[in-house]
Amino acid sequence: MSTPEPELVEILDGNMALQAVDRAQIDIQISTARAYPRDIDKCKKDAMALATMDEATAETMFYVLPRGGKTIEGPSTRLAEVIANSWEHIRLETRVESIDDRFLVAVATAMDLQKNVAVRTSVRRRITDKHGKRYNDDMIVVTANAASSIAARNALFKVIPFAFVKPIYDRARQVAIGEAKSFNKNRDTIIERLVKSGCQLDNILGYFGYNGVDSITMNDLLTLKGISTAIHEGTITVEEAFIAGDNKPAANGETLGKHRPTAPREPEVGQAEVVTEPAQAENGTGQKRGPGF
Repeated sequence: MSTPEPELVEILDGNMALQAVDRAQIDIQISTARAYPRDIDKCKKDAMALATMDEATAETMFYVLPRGGKTIEGPSTRLAEVIANSWEHIRLETRVESIDDRFLVAVATAMDLQKNVAVRTSVRRRITDKHGKRYNDDMIVVTANAASSIAARNALFKVIPFAFVKPIYDRARQVAIGEAKSFNKNRDTIIERLVKSGCQLDNILGYFGYNGVDSITMNDLLTLKGISTAIHEGTITVEEAFIAGDNKPAANGETLGKHRPTAPREPEVGQAEVVTEPAQAENGTGQKRGPGF
């Protein structure tokens, strides 16, 4: 009577087991995405409805950064959330990659499951104050969350075509201004909000080269709302928002710091890895997959 051959059982360590589960989940998600492809028109309609739901929502859809006498404007983390929700078939992951005595690095990976395109971006944030003292634990958590949100925004807007984002972004800016009859109320509200955040009224007016709030224009109102969003998201600090002397009136009477409509830009220069089909990052089996998946 022969002895049966022993059955070979492959035992995977914890990491390999998790990778196998992740691979299976992604394969299912990709199959689902390709079986039910997105309707671009419906996605745009849904995103437009969310981004312009009301004036208060619309003004969180963009940020403005004062830089060297000019302003840099772009789509905010809130708009990234709206776009990701409406675009469909998007996989997004964020994590804090490293923390040392002075800096932390947050990493985000976005993947369009239908197109099998993935992008990984990183954002570095300082965790010391202007005197070089390290933040306490709570402030480090706040900084890490802000960096993760910015990294996620940057990754999403590298995966999702800007041609889809721009009309929604432009419409949100228009809605954020409000009707002409509500201009004074909007102006006073945003100034009050900035002052409560710690900004000085003299610095706000000095940024535009004005002596009083009555000189503030419609474009200036957009700039103030964008700066308020940037402060709230943690893209800039209150101290960086309105630096005295940073924006002086130009010789022709225009204000160098005055808002100019520009193509949205990203304030972070972080690392970015782009993967197109077939993906370029290897997993444990030697197959090609998107980064972080």
